[in-house]
Amino acid sequence: MAPEDRQTLSWWAAFSACGLVLMLHFSLVQLYNMPLSPLQLRFINQLSSYVNPFFSQKWSFFAPTPIDRSYSLVARARYVDKHSDQPGTTDWFDVSDPLIDALRKNRLTPLFDMEIGVSNALISVVNALPSNPDDTYSKDGRTYIRPTIPAATSPLDMMVLRRTALAMLEVAYPGKRFQQIQLGVVVGVFPRFTERHDPGSRTQWSFFSVDWQPTEWVTPYCCQSLRARASAGTQQR
Repeated sequence: MAPEDRQTLSWWAAFSACGLVLMLHFSLVQLYNMPLSPLQLRFINQLSSYVNPFFSQKWSFFAPTPIDRSYSLVARARYVDKHSDQPGTTDWFDVSDPLIDALRKNRLTPLFDMEIGVSNALISVVNALPSNPDDTYSKDGRTYIRPTIPAATSPLDMMVLRRTALAMLEVAYPGKRFQQIQLGVVVGVFPRFTERHDPGSRTQWSFFSVDWQPTEWVTPYCCQSLRARASAGTQQR
């Protein structure tokens, strides 16, 4: 086979492979977002593992009612100082806001993947809480989220949250050797649109934490302003 023919064949093989990968990707995402069906139920675990947290879709833009709540991730870590070998614990650090700020400043930032991953993982964890008796308790006929939930809740989503928080803590607290990390979720429930002018209407804030987890080293990576924000004071709600 002539070199020109081999080059043409290689180009078409690569083009076809890319096309097949794209077709498979969009087919899986479309199947995941379609109305519930026997086929979707049969492969729901595989679909969820592929789509979440980076490829799930946000439909709130098309929703008939505006968003009524928000979820923010905070974290703190136990560490040993690399220079003095003294142990310590960081203050609660806001993980979500620096990512959102970076995305607002540059819509093409690669931090978009981190922001949407954290957002989708948070929603997935919160949605999984009612179905896990270890995460909730009942009082006066109502179900409430426990103040501290097990780290085993929604393990894949928890891994995304933990590793993202560690990547930012590595930047915010240089010179620390982290040993354990604790995640927290700040939940804000906003007044409905029709109640926005009621005198007693206000945002309801709540908080729950996750059990302490062992850490793993991750590449320090986040927005350039993170170190400055950390030195100015811990981002805490």
